Amino acid sequence: QSPSGSGDDEPVYALTPVSRLLVDSQNLAPLAAMVLNPAFVSPFFELGTWFQKELPGPCLFEHTHGRTLWEQADRDATFDALFNDSMASDSHFIMDIAIKECPGAFHGISSLIDVAGGLGAAAQAISKAFPGVKCSVLDLDHVVSNAPSDTNVQYIAGDMFESMPPADAIFFKVTSSIY
Repeated sequence: QSPSGSGDDEPVYALTPVSRLLVDSQNLAPLAAMVLNPAFVSPFFELGTWFQKELPGPCLFEHTHGRTLWEQADRDATFDALFNDSMASDSHFIMDIAIKECPGAFHGISSLIDVAGGLGAAAQAISKAFPGVKCSVLDLDHVVSNAPSDTNVQYIAGDMFESMPPADAIFFKVTSSIY
């Protein structure tokens, strides 16, 4: 569209509201990079085979790559960084909305465990918005070893299927079940 609307001027390009999500304060570019990565796209090419199996496994990523997403992240530092950056990006976006729209959800809670919380973006947002809530993140060793040290969030290495630290609330942010 031309700036004056006359059609004689050079075109002016602008971001659409959706494309702004990739560059504005709620930068979702890391999430877009993950979902467009061949490791994440290729499982969709296997959907036909996956559905044709008599008892398909619940994990399309594992069906395609021979290992779960978590096993892949444990073996490949580049893949792990891609996944963790994308989840942090998603958490910043989602938690901004959740805290603004549902602030009462965290009232009366003095401690919270973000289970499989990765690098702690969600727990950090909760802790910042509600300083009286002691936030912790429980995740696997290889994730916690890369956690930031400059936050007021405590990181606990462990497996949620083996034990859970005590807390007033348990926080889960679900990712796609095909992975």
